[in-house]
Formats: sequence, C-alpha cells, structure tokens
Amino acid sequence: MLDLPNLLSSRVRQKVFRLYFSQTNSRYYLRELERLLHEPVGNIRRELLRWSKAGLLFREKVGNLTYYSLNTSFPLYEELKAIVAKTTKTIGRVYPERRPENNKKHWCSHYLRIC
Repeated sequence: MLDLPNLLSSRVRQKVFRLYFSQTNSRYYLRELERLLHEPVGNIRRELLRWSKAGLLFREKVGNLTYYSLNTSFPLYEELKAIVAKTTKTIGRVYPERRPENNKKHWCSHYLRIC
C-alpha cells in the first residue's frame, strides 16, 4: 500500500515520480534511473520495490535487467498524475550551476531572475 501522507516527501520520490509521470509510456531499469536522476541506486531501488509491491509500477525481467514501468490502470493513477502535474508546474525550480559567494545582487538575479 502507498504511504499517501508521505508520497512526495523525499527528493528521490519526487524525482522518480516526475520522471515516470512525465513519460508515462516509458520503462527504465535501475542503473538507467541512477544515471538520469543522479541519485544513489539503493534509494531508487527502495522506492521502485515499494511502488511495484503496491501495484503502481510493473516489473518486467528481460535478460539480466529488470525494467520498471508505470501501471496506468492503477486505481489512483489519475489522481497521482494530477498531484505530480500540479506540484511540478507550480513550483518553478531553477537549477543554477553554482552559487556566487560575495555578489548578492548577482546571486539574486541568477537564482530568482527578478532583480
């Protein structure tokens, strides 16, 4: 069963959810997700196993790879898709390359794009 109150509480969950719900027909294997999300493989694996046990993800073994894909017939699929869409669109994230230490005006304009 999914832990709904803590559904998007961790950074890894947010990244995995954003990836799967932005490309609903895609399937990924564990090391591929590690490269795409830049997160430790153990944390990603824990989430994938939890969600596949709950029925949100399908597991498919092909050779020595285990692919995970989104189960679009999951009972809460549409609601989860709406939640992810709302949270990723309303929170405009800026991922700057580095943070200037001494120049606050430059930092403000670089991060917030309003100064």
